[in-house]
Amino acid sequence: MARVLPKGVSARTFETALSRFRRVVGAAWVFSGEEHMAPYDDQFAPGNASAHAPAAAVGPASVEEVQGIVRIAAETGVPLWTVSTGRNLAYGGSAPVMPGCVVLDLRRLNRVLEVNEDLGYALVEPGVTFFELHNHLLRTGSRLWISSPAPGWGSVMGNALERGFGGMPYGDHAAQICGMEVVLADGTLLRTGMGAVPGAKTWQLHKGGFGPSWDQAFTQSNFGVVTKIGMWLMPRPQALASCRVNFEREEDLAAAVDGLAPLRVEGVVNGIPNMRNVLGSAIAQGRRTDWYGKPGPIPNEVLETIKRRQNIGWWNMSFGIYGKSDVVAANVGHARAAFAKVPGAKFDAQVIEGDALVRPDRGGAGSRAGIPGLAGLRVADWRGGKGGHIDFSPLLPPRGEDAVRIHTLSRRIIEEGGQDYMGTFYNFGRSMALICAIVFDADNAAETARVRTLFSKLIKEGGEAGYGEYRTHITYMDEVADLYRWNDDALGRFNEKIKDALDPKGILSPGKQGVWPKRYRT
Repeated sequence: MARVLPKGVSARTFETALSRFRRVVGAAWVFSGEEHMAPYDDQFAPGNASAHAPAAAVGPASVEEVQGIVRIAAETGVPLWTVSTGRNLAYGGSAPVMPGCVVLDLRRLNRVLEVNEDLGYALVEPGVTFFELHNHLLRTGSRLWISSPAPGWGSVMGNALERGFGGMPYGDHAAQICGMEVVLADGTLLRTGMGAVPGAKTWQLHKGGFGPSWDQAFTQSNFGVVTKIGMWLMPRPQALASCRVNFEREEDLAAAVDGLAPLRVEGVVNGIPNMRNVLGSAIAQGRRTDWYGKPGPIPNEVLETIKRRQNIGWWNMSFGIYGKSDVVAANVGHARAAFAKVPGAKFDAQVIEGDALVRPDRGGAGSRAGIPGLAGLRVADWRGGKGGHIDFSPLLPPRGEDAVRIHTLSRRIIEEGGQDYMGTFYNFGRSMALICAIVFDADNAAETARVRTLFSKLIKEGGEAGYGEYRTHITYMDEVADLYRWNDDALGRFNEKIKDALDPKGILSPGKQGVWPKRYRT
């Protein structure tokens, strides 16, 4: 595949920029040419990979090198696409929105700079993965836990900045951010919040500071390059109840959601619950051909067979309850009573304490106890071939009527497009997300084309129903941003003003979350 240069950048200027990058980071850490760029492609993309093909990549090893690269980019006009480790699977991986960008790969900045055991926080660089932070905590005998998504091989910082989540009480990762260090588009180094006070003692302890608060402005944004981040960590509890509730019928969805809602708002259930449909529960257990070999969505009678053989429900909810042993026991009782009101619901709770909390070989709870894993990677094998995977991720109120509405809409569109419906609801307390994993064979051109069409339809009809995505694949960022157009697109115009002020040369991640700099705006 021939290299695509950035819009408005000549081959001579581009080569000059790469030469200057090499002087900053060393020749071994500037990558160009087709043979070196495969790791930066979107392996799960629904379509032509060249639409998001980067032209090169550069790997700095220090904040000073990041500053040097950004300054060169501003001087030459070569746009950068920043990734922490580039494992944003199902949403674009390392690939940029706009082809021709240079990937600014921060994985070499991989130090755990501080863990404060008493006050419960860590200060980390972008390249620190969930596995690495977990292993650091184990080596140091820490009693702090991380919350890990599935899979746990990605960046702690990158996941938080993309508003990813795990299943523990601290599972809303963006909400645990406290204090950042950021390289701005002119190379200036900024510290947010209390970090702006020289020698501050509370940089990772108090989110506000004095004046406007900027931490969340650098989440899902292209306003700067985050090089350090404070993350609050969870103290190891005395006990954990790993709970599961199976609901027999598809029609039980509203009752299940409404039964859970008060338990979350009141704090009875303090982990982040998930509730998967039949295929969402079965996908990690094998391939589609184990159950059904025909084209088109898997029919209801086969779903019933899967339910019976795997001894699961049509909806399968799981969550953790954390805290002191007596409190956990009491809250398990409250949860059991709440779901007993749903006919046919089956509730089970395993209470884990002591060493078993952190020792999977002694019955531990795995990711519910802060132990990262890789089980989530198996989803791409569902259809065989080159596993393609993209997630539809709308937000909704935690009410049964809304859950039924978005579930019905999503299942209809996905199955009309010939794909299997795999839906998982996550309850964040006062909001929910439905994550629909759309898995396809990327070697099958016709199937891939259907997925592209149905995904745009999901965005459009979901938005018309009042359910906008909170996160999406790079191909669809403009389409999702177009949903956020209240009052003549006031938010979009505000984002553009901030972008143009902070990044007048338009070099940082153009098009991310639909925010384009003036030079590329159409």
